[in-house]
Amino acid sequence: MYKQTVARKQLPTFAAIALIVLGVFVVYFVAGFIVFFGASIGFPYLEYLVYALLIAAGVYLISHWLTSYAYALSSTELLFEKYVGKRLRQREVVELNAIESFCPYGEGQKADGGTLRFAYGKKGLMALTARADGTRYLILWMPDGEMIKRLMDAIGREDDKDDQQKGE
Repeated sequence: MYKQTVARKQLPTFAAIALIVLGVFVVYFVAGFIVFFGASIGFPYLEYLVYALLIAAGVYLISHWLTSYAYALSSTELLFEKYVGKRLRQREVVELNAIESFCPYGEGQKADGGTLRFAYGKKGLMALTARADGTRYLILWMPDGEMIKRLMDAIGREDDKDDQQKGE
């Protein structure tokens, strides 16, 4: 079994503290401006916009800075896990014999059943197309070189076994 964990690089402690302090001042300034602007135009409930912006910022931070992914390849299946903080949020298991294609991701690739994303950003994405219950799914992920090599070997061996069985 081969395992890989992909996590965002964390800021150094000094940079993180500076970013938090700067964020507090920015939020305080923006909130004060919105509340003052709302009061000056006679709409005092504009402060709820501040709450909505804070919630949106929290969701962004959680989804982009606290998310990590884990991939595991065994002899028969490929496992994808998405962690937000320390909690497991999504888990997918793909049988190796259900994989139809494995290649670098191109913008036009789509699937019937939707796209599952287990990666950050857009650079270095690999696309894995698999069929489950008659539906084709596209999984986007960022395997390292060793994972790519092992998966290609495993898929190649499965294809060779299928060819041998058909030939007999």
